[in-house]
Amino acid sequence: MLALGNDEAYVDRGYGDRANAVHVERSVFFSGADFGTPSSALLQHFERAGDVSKFSLYTLAEGRSRGMGLCEYTKPYMAEKAVNLLSGHIVDGRPLSIDFYEP
Repeated sequence: MLALGNDEAYVDRGYGDRANAVHVERSVFFSGADFGTPSSALLQHFERAGDVSKFSLYTLAEGRSRGMGLCEYTKPYMAEKAVNLLSGHIVDGRPLSIDFYEP
């Protein structure tokens, strides 16, 4: 569900509290990561664009990486910087695709 609050759009992911909400204008979706790349290495890569407030690497039920995820920054301009600066960068031999998050 898309909601508005404090002049920001965010997506309520169904957990009932805003702590788990995704702030659309501050978030990027990424894909193409190697399944063996740890989330800590990916997080470090995304921190090049600014302060990360939330980071999640999507996993399968058994815990294996799906090679994609979501990164939320503290400011919208940092998400824009990530898309412009980091998309296409090679991490562990694979190019990352990074774009603005669209629910």
